[in-house]
Amino acid sequence: MSTEQTELNPNWAPPPPTTSSSTKLLLGLGIGCAVVLFLCCGGFLAVSFYATSWVSKGVSTDPGTVNNVAAQIAEIDVPDDFEPVSSIDLRVPMSDAAMMRAAIFRDKECDSTLVLATGAAFNSEDPQHIQANLRKSLGQQAGSQESLQQTQVTEHILTIRDKPCKFLFITGLSQESKAKRIQVMGAFPAKEGQAVLFIEADAKEYPKADLLKILESIE
Repeated sequence: MSTEQTELNPNWAPPPPTTSSSTKLLLGLGIGCAVVLFLCCGGFLAVSFYATSWVSKGVSTDPGTVNNVAAQIAEIDVPDDFEPVSSIDLRVPMSDAAMMRAAIFRDKECDSTLVLATGAAFNSEDPQHIQANLRKSLGQQAGSQESLQQTQVTEHILTIRDKPCKFLFITGLSQESKAKRIQVMGAFPAKEGQAVLFIEADAKEYPKADLLKILESIE
């Protein structure tokens, strides 16, 4: 199923994080959540120090750990060229309950990114809200952003875990390189709570049909 969508911000595109910027991205997002959680428990400096240490322990660039975090969110067939570059797995202190998880995969050869995340910041099922949350939690942390001049926006409904899930496919041209790009974003029921998936890729290397296969593999 596909329908046209025209009310999105045409100038926003999430950044293609490198390994180091992905780690900074996750650290920044995690520390922000941690400070809010702990402010009621002590002074700001002590809380900030503890939160930074706690979040740092949850961030990893080990490929095996990144794959494991992704598997805890959902089963998904990530293309082989997307290498696991960074992950975060935060748990509520003194509890084993998950607070936030995220895994980032990159195909550096064609400047493409796949992000899988779950947590309180990603509870909206509206793709436009997902776009806003990703811009807030990812874009502001990772530096430069490449603007996308949209040429087509379509909507696809896929059934995941017996629930209809809406995904947006946005194609367009990079305003800087003029290369054809494609973005995918949507929410779906994960192993625990709700997860969001975001893909930004080279449209020639990853055509829409190939990206649909990724979505259809989610379990």
